[in-house]
Amino acid sequence: MHCICCRQDMPSGDIQMCEICAIWNREEELIRRLEPVWQRNGHYGNHDEIAKMVEAFELKNVYNGTTISWHKVLSLAIGKEVPALTVKKRKGIENEHFSLFHLRNTAQKIGNPMFNGNEILSPSVDIENASGRRMSGGKTIDLSGGLQVAVDKKAIRFSGFSIEQGSGDILLQMIMDYFREPSDPMQIAVRYNRLHSELCWSEGMKKNNGDDVFNQPTIRSLFTAVGDPNTPPPDYKKFTTYVRKNNSNISPPPLCTWNEKGYLMGLRIDGERKLLPLPNKLNLLEIFIKTWRGRYGSEARKKLRTACYCLSFSFGQTGEGYPLTPHERSFQLLRSIVKANEDRIRCHNNGFLVKGSSGFWWWITHGNGAHGSECVLALADPRVENPGKNPNAVLNQICLYESSQELPLGDRICSNVLGLLNDLEISQNIPQVGGALFKARQKVNVRHYFAER
Repeated sequence: MHCICCRQDMPSGDIQMCEICAIWNREEELIRRLEPVWQRNGHYGNHDEIAKMVEAFELKNVYNGTTISWHKVLSLAIGKEVPALTVKKRKGIENEHFSLFHLRNTAQKIGNPMFNGNEILSPSVDIENASGRRMSGGKTIDLSGGLQVAVDKKAIRFSGFSIEQGSGDILLQMIMDYFREPSDPMQIAVRYNRLHSELCWSEGMKKNNGDDVFNQPTIRSLFTAVGDPNTPPPDYKKFTTYVRKNNSNISPPPLCTWNEKGYLMGLRIDGERKLLPLPNKLNLLEIFIKTWRGRYGSEARKKLRTACYCLSFSFGQTGEGYPLTPHERSFQLLRSIVKANEDRIRCHNNGFLVKGSSGFWWWITHGNGAHGSECVLALADPRVENPGKNPNAVLNQICLYESSQELPLGDRICSNVLGLLNDLEISQNIPQVGGALFKARQKVNVRHYFAER
C-alpha cells in the first residue's frame, strides 16, 4: 500500500495517507483527485466509441501482444497516415553517433538519474542539494558542432542550462537532430523543456544562474490552469487572455512520469494507478503531444484519449508508488527532508516542531498564515519545557518564504522547513527571524536553557 499523496510505502489499513501528508491534506479530496482530469471530465469516448476503437486496433494490428505501434495509433486517431521520420544523412554522422554513445556511457557510470535503465523515475529528492546544485563527480564531454556537455550525478549541463529531469533517450534524440541541422544549441534546451513541461507540468531544466528559463508564457501555464485541483491557481490575467483568444477550448493535460527510455502516462483504471508507455521515438512523441492538445482537431484528440484508455488495460503497468502531479512530487520532497532530519523535526497532529541551528524550536502548523500562506510559523516559547505538549505556547508569528504562491504546497512547506532548520543563518537577512530569536533569548537564561537541552 502507498500513501495517496507522496506515494511512499506504508502498512495496509484504513488510513491512506502517511503521517506527514495527513497534516496538510484532506484524504477525501485527494481520493477524488486521483483520477486525471481528462478521465474525470469525460474527455475520452463513451463505451460504444471505445468498442469501435478496440475493433479498429485489431484490424490494423496496432499491437502484437508486447508492444504498441504508436505510428498506427496516431494515424488512426488523426485519420491519415502519420509521416515517417526522414533522416537527413550527413558526412561524419558516424562520429556523432559515437560521441552520443560515449555521453550515455559516461552518464550511466556517473549515476546520472536520466540514464538509469528501465527503472521508473521520480524527481530527485536529494537533501544535500535541495536549495542549490553543485557539480558532483562530473565530467565534461566535447561533442560535434562545438557543443560541450557536462555530466554529473544531478544533471546534464550545456549552453547555460541544467537539465535535471526527464528521459535521457529523448534528450539524446534531440541532440542528434541538432547534429543533423546545426543551430543555436539553446534550441535543444528550449525544445526539450517544452516537451517535458507539457507532459509533466514541471520545468525539466533551469538556467545555471538560477533565473527563469523563459520570459514568455509557455504551454505549462495553460496546463497548470486546467490540471489537478491540487496545483495552485495560475496567473489569472494570462489565463483569461488565453481563454479569450482560443474560445475557451482548453485541453486537460496528460500526467506523466519517465524513465531513461521515455515517458509513461498515468491513468486511473479500476481503482488503480496505471502507467502507459508513450512513444519512445521523438517525432512520434511530439505528434502525440500535438494531437493531445487538439492540433489536428477535437475529434482526433478524443480518439487519441480513447486509444490511451483502451491500451492501458493491456499495456498499463502498476504505478501506485510513483508521483505524477506537482503536488505529489512536492510532498515526496517534503517527506525526504523530514526523514533526513528526524532528530530535528517532530511530527504532530497539526504540524511540525523544527529545531533551528540556534537551538530553539519552531512550530510550523497548518492554518491561515501571513499573506495567505497555509503555514503558520511561530517560535515555541522557550520557557515551556515540552513544547510538543503545549502547541499554543508560542511567541509572535513570523512570515517566511511565501512570495512564490505559484509553487505546489509541499514545495512551499519545504522552503519554510529548510529555512527554520537554518534559522541562525537566515536571521542575518530576515529581520523577523532575528527579532524572534532575540526575544527568545530575553525570555530565558540562554546558557542554562541550552545546557538542559
